[in-house]
Amino acid sequence: MKNIKKYIGWCCLAFFPLGACAQITANPFTLQSVSRTSSMNIAQTFRSDGLHTIDFDPALPVYGMALSGHVSFHDAGNSMVRVTAVCDNGTEYLLYETSPLFSDGQDFDIEDGAMETAVLDAETIVKLNVTLLNATLYLSNVKYNRDAVLNASQQKNEVALVQEAGLIARLNENLEKQGHLWRAGKTSLSGMTYEQKKAVFGDPLPYLGGYEYYIGGIFVMPDYVPKKAPVEDSLFVKEWDWRNRHGKNWMTSVKNQGSCGSCWAFAVVGSIEAYINLYYNKLIKYDLSEQQLVSCFANNGCNGANPGLTLNYIKKNGIVLESCFPYKAQNLSCSNICNNESERIY
Repeated sequence: MKNIKKYIGWCCLAFFPLGACAQITANPFTLQSVSRTSSMNIAQTFRSDGLHTIDFDPALPVYGMALSGHVSFHDAGNSMVRVTAVCDNGTEYLLYETSPLFSDGQDFDIEDGAMETAVLDAETIVKLNVTLLNATLYLSNVKYNRDAVLNASQQKNEVALVQEAGLIARLNENLEKQGHLWRAGKTSLSGMTYEQKKAVFGDPLPYLGGYEYYIGGIFVMPDYVPKKAPVEDSLFVKEWDWRNRHGKNWMTSVKNQGSCGSCWAFAVVGSIEAYINLYYNKLIKYDLSEQQLVSCFANNGCNGANPGLTLNYIKKNGIVLESCFPYKAQNLSCSNICNNESERIY
């Protein structure tokens, strides 16, 4: 996160009036509104890939948290260091995360680095989770703010926006320097919290390689290794795409699941919508209700469900149109479904 300060002036002008920007320190990636801090000495080196856990003692309410240490990357294309602060209720806050896409080099120091933990609202932290991928982390100490923060929710939102803009600027700078063929920007994923990303991508959250900031170009996941298929004669076609078959796109439009972990519902509904077009050999393009599946089949559907069982549910109960139960990306009650449905598809 070195030299991130040079972006902060632009970020403030882009997102806030001067009064709001003045509430944020010169570096948004550190503790905000600090008056009384304490520190926990750790002095541990973590080398192996995977998850490492550190008990946080004392377990008391804190209002911000930052770490210091040293990072070394072992793979310029596929390395990551992530540290999260885990609360007594299981909620995780992203304390610090970096990769070669967001850093100036392969070997550097961290001094009081903080992300989501730059401002907290009386969170009782019980442990730290350290996740490594092709990297080494020496964790020197953790500093935490012990005094309440005025207007904590507002400050958290303001800091998050400035951090997001700073990360996008740094990412685009390094993408150009490193010769990547895609560019970053603000997306429906980039502003999500760590907990919201877990709901979308799964827990534990995988290394996304900057995907949450992708707005265009050729994006390749860092660990992707292309496989060369053997060349041989075959009776089957070499490729097939329902978006261009007989000169028509038989698929329905792309949808946005938001911060709800409902990919299973969108996968099932998208398949059925396309199948209706193919069955009738006509571009009917129904827009069916994913919210019905989230609310009526899975009940707590933002936490995931089984696509196969979902199809069985639709076979038995049918599915209404989007207009009858619009998608809200929330675990709504099934009673919100309309009483005068015009159609139900089985």
